Amino acid sequence: MSFGKKKTLAFAVMAMFVWASSAQAILIDTFEDAHSVNFSGPPGTMSGNELSPAPGALGGHRDIHSSITANPSNNFIDNSIHNGGNSRWSISQGDELEGISMVTWDGDDNDANGVATAGLGSVDLSPLGEDRFELGIDFMDVPGDISIQVWSNGGADTDTVTHNLAGGVFAPTTETFLFSEFTGVDFGDVSALKLTVDGTVIPSLDMNIDFIRSAQPTPTPGVPEPATFGLLGLAGLAMLRRRRAA
Repeated sequence: MSFGKKKTLAFAVMAMFVWASSAQAILIDTFEDAHSVNFSGPPGTMSGNELSPAPGALGGHRDIHSSITANPSNNFIDNSIHNGGNSRWSISQGDELEGISMVTWDGDDNDANGVATAGLGSVDLSPLGEDRFELGIDFMDVPGDISIQVWSNGGADTDTVTHNLAGGVFAPTTETFLFSEFTGVDFGDVSALKLTVDGTVIPSLDMNIDFIRSAQPTPTPGVPEPATFGLLGLAGLAMLRRRRAA
């Protein structure tokens, strides 16, 4: 085999290795389409806002909603999607304020305060073997709970998983929710999705989330996946046949 042919085949093998080893992800939201709710009031006060269309969001639409559960100092809660150079979902609770904020992806239902459990129709969040949700968190000052609720089968099936976060996040980190933590929902047939931040654990929570996505496992560096072994084997056979024919 000539040097040129060997070089071409080597590059092809490397390209196949990189392709088979790279983790894939489906972006649910990168929070690039701005809208917000900002309000004050006694416990039980709530407000919501639907952005339609929201091109960067799953299903092309997004609802945000907040409610106040305690507010002894009559402060404000801000639930905002910020666009520009630092796109993010931002929650800011005033001093002593406790509240719950959420983002819902349920299609164009003209209702920011409820959930159209079949609003997305049927969305496949695992077409390439994705097995987890990943949240990009770059700030969270105090402890709080984060929940993801998934509906599937036209809204007939649902489950919620909650993670208790300790706060003290001042640099970008990723929180992972494995699909295996959920029971009875089909991630190949998702009909609505909701992300909730519970800021009642400790008052005055501030938090920024950069993205939410479904993702594949990150491959271990230097360890090819089974598909890669197969590709390398085929490449090796091709080299052997060319050498015999030369």
